[in-house]
Amino acid sequence: MSLHTRIIFIASLLILAIFATVCAAKATVGAIQNVHQHEIMKKNEDVNLIQPWMTIPYIAHVYRVPEQTFYRSLQLQSNLVMQHSTLQVIATYKKQPVEKIIYRVQGTIIAYRKAHPRPTKPSPPATQSLPRGEILAH
Repeated sequence: MSLHTRIIFIASLLILAIFATVCAAKATVGAIQNVHQHEIMKKNEDVNLIQPWMTIPYIAHVYRVPEQTFYRSLQLQSNLVMQHSTLQVIATYKKQPVEKIIYRVQGTIIAYRKAHPRPTKPSPPATQSLPRGEILAH
């Protein structure tokens, strides 16, 4: 193999490595942004985070809604099988698209929140600032 061919081969590998690094960096940044966005949505308890893999007890815990509220809404019995079933399995059992089950679960959460608003956190009492140099007398 001639020197010219080796240089072209090495340069091609270098370009390929740089391209792969750029692609990996873009994917990593995108994943970090996605995780960050999900964390913000999770803090706000956004109902759009509900996924087919979730179970009723998990959703009830995360969104602070009693399990029985979901079972009533979905017209299901609260038994051991249903407690371990994902929304995808429930959808299959009910012969409905999982999107319809997710939509009903989201609506149940929203309705429960409207009927049971959480108390807002009280703001800390305002502190009075003393003029500079003044000392509190006890």
